[in-house]
Amino acid sequence: MIEVSFSKAAVTLAHLKAQLASILELFDPQSRIFYVDYPVHSNIGDLLINLGTEQFFLDHHVPIHRRYSVMDMPQIAASEVDGSTTFLCHGGGNFGDLYPKHQLFRECLLDRFPQARIVFLPQSLHYTSPRAQLSSFEKIAKHQNCHILVRDRESLLTLQSVGISHCSLMPDMAHHLWQTLRPARGAVHRREMHFLRQDAEATCAPSEKLEVFVHHSVDWNRVVSIRNQLLAGGVYWTLKMFGHRLPQHFNTSMWYMARDRMIADSVTFFSDYERIYTNRLHAMLLALLLGRDVTAFDNSYGKLSRYITTWLAAVQPET
Repeated sequence: MIEVSFSKAAVTLAHLKAQLASILELFDPQSRIFYVDYPVHSNIGDLLINLGTEQFFLDHHVPIHRRYSVMDMPQIAASEVDGSTTFLCHGGGNFGDLYPKHQLFRECLLDRFPQARIVFLPQSLHYTSPRAQLSSFEKIAKHQNCHILVRDRESLLTLQSVGISHCSLMPDMAHHLWQTLRPARGAVHRREMHFLRQDAEATCAPSEKLEVFVHHSVDWNRVVSIRNQLLAGGVYWTLKMFGHRLPQHFNTSMWYMARDRMIADSVTFFSDYERIYTNRLHAMLLALLLGRDVTAFDNSYGKLSRYITTWLAAVQPET
């Protein structure tokens, strides 16, 4: 397990937020900009990335022409896109073949708009199939105006090893929420939270904490109120059934209302604890943004240790 101490975090977290400003060098802020593949699901980690990205646009005065999720991307008209268009693709940990819907979305974008500027916001790469990886990289290499931002050195080396040079390191977009996201009011009442992911990237809890994780662990679905889960589910269903027919701005504003309520529930829940044990990257980042200490361990492919080694080594307590 890896200890990440908030008492050492303030300077590092401020630096990581400031470093995100260099993304502005990768595209023309005066071009017609599309923000695409924003998350329409209840994974709070992706929603924090989305919220941080939108805060980044707001703080740096980046004018977004349109926003599209995978549910309404077919509305992107070729007539709106030319060589001066920029696509900013939502970041996260879905670059690879674990979440094919989003990878296919990106590859479709590369294929449909070969002249547009395409920037993949910070991602972690992971493929389970060498064939799928080769196929993806071949499509990326064909596009002459694409830049990929990655969240760890392993991802960067993977791209560089196959000759993809338009790539660079960048911390996660959730860091732009530093000093914007605040703990809920009230004193901390509980010492430890045990936060264990239960999806395709799940791993067993460390042996020394196995019993408490078995009986007392939570995941994102446990920190959002039933009321707001139902709200998000209703909006999701509406967008799935009718989103391709509705105005794009209406889809986005409807979903962002549900997003903000789910994030607020998560902030309230995390604020009640002093330390978080977790194998979710954004449970770790949310805890640090709220001033909590973290004990981290890895997901199925080493995402947390890769990220900590790249960006948070200075936040670990001395041994």
